[in-house]
Amino acid sequence: MFQRGDAVARLSWPGRRYSSTFIPTHNEIEAGLRDAYDLDYRLTPEGGARWESVVEADWSLYVLWSGSLRYDWREAQSREYLEYALEVERAEGSIKGEIRWKELRPWRPLYWKTLPRGYQAKYRTATYDRKQSLSNAVIPAPPWGQKSTQRFHRGPKGLAPRKLRHPQPHIPKPEGSGLLGWKTRLSRLDNKRRMFAAACDFAQSADTDALLKMLSRSFGEGRFASARQLAKQREAKALPQLTALVLREQYLPALWVLGEIADKRSLPVMEILLDCGEANSVSGLLSTWASILVRAIARFGDLALPMLKKALASENVAASRGAVHALGLIQTKRSIAILEKERELEIAIKKRRILWHIDEALRNGITIRRRENFAHDRRLYRVACVANSTLDGSLPSDPINALVTTLNHSKLIRRRAAVDLLVEFEARDQLGEIEKLATDNEWQVRASVAFALRKMEGSQKLLKLLADDQNLVVRWLARNDIIPYEN
Repeated sequence: MFQRGDAVARLSWPGRRYSSTFIPTHNEIEAGLRDAYDLDYRLTPEGGARWESVVEADWSLYVLWSGSLRYDWREAQSREYLEYALEVERAEGSIKGEIRWKELRPWRPLYWKTLPRGYQAKYRTATYDRKQSLSNAVIPAPPWGQKSTQRFHRGPKGLAPRKLRHPQPHIPKPEGSGLLGWKTRLSRLDNKRRMFAAACDFAQSADTDALLKMLSRSFGEGRFASARQLAKQREAKALPQLTALVLREQYLPALWVLGEIADKRSLPVMEILLDCGEANSVSGLLSTWASILVRAIARFGDLALPMLKKALASENVAASRGAVHALGLIQTKRSIAILEKERELEIAIKKRRILWHIDEALRNGITIRRRENFAHDRRLYRVACVANSTLDGSLPSDPINALVTTLNHSKLIRRRAAVDLLVEFEARDQLGEIEKLATDNEWQVRASVAFALRKMEGSQKLLKLLADDQNLVVRWLARNDIIPYEN
């Protein structure tokens, strides 16, 4: 996307501020590089223009924010859009008193961008009042609200793929203090990055024999790239070499790959490692090695259940804890039944060695299952919240009918959210029910109706009526199309 000359590097020192006319000496530069430095890249005007052309930036929708403990400042190119944003903020209860306006000529929204004119609004901030907010933690915010305002640019399109840079031969330089040592460290870091990128590129097109050859070398970047590709291909031919890396060198990525392949021939090795594993006896948490081992075993699913049942009865508490964590991650009916049976046994014999771990595994399992039930359609869960349904894990079978019923709810926040969700479901057949709320007493509901009519091409007569509404937000939404942020 960017070319040479589109960005510049800048070096700053955290502990000292230099004025625009002060030039640091060579000794001060070396001291800053040696002690504490911060290197960042900034766009030039040419680079900014290139970015604008790719993302199609609309500066009339850009709002600049700054503030202090008592006052806030907002700046924008379009006064109309800024008034709309401030009115939404006032409805949220974050603006107190009058707003002071100032015209800026020229206006500089970013360090590389200058526009002929802009507007600044200054106002006193108020304490956030949850009762006055347009939404709460359960019911989603409106698409026209401050939390989801219109973005002033779109995603980049038509980008050319980045040119692959293969590693260059690296000649080690003597490390010293000052500028030479700093450049040497950056050079080595950049060289490692290039070598890893080249290894990943080669692994994607390499066959199994070439990947196994890369795995046998001690070169860290190439070994990890080959292990990741073998895991993606579920290559069972690599089992002997991966097992050797685990047992001889304790190479953690190889243990992870064995779990991804999930070949039953690896289960005896997993059983030995689990029985010989260690856990942190103080916090009860698994170590890094044990946690990767537990996740690798969980990838086998029900195939690992006989081994885990045996580990539960082991005298090694670390092995029993690891088995409980693995059963909790497998999350099948059989694994849950094993955990519940072991919990009853723990209570009966009054040992309670791993009772807390079993309770945590079962509690996490309930959360995971409920999340999986809701994950198939997140919008149904939001409908259940808006329609005030009982959240016992069941979802509405007819979400559209539930939302249409909620349009007559006594609370404005539920009426407003019902309109917004009908727009999200693209329920054009229910436009007639939505249009009935065009004369609602609450402006938040009328604002969502205006947004719905613009989005789903509703009645033009009602849009003209809403365009003359007494509320500024309703008027703006009735006259302008907005594209809210994606959830």
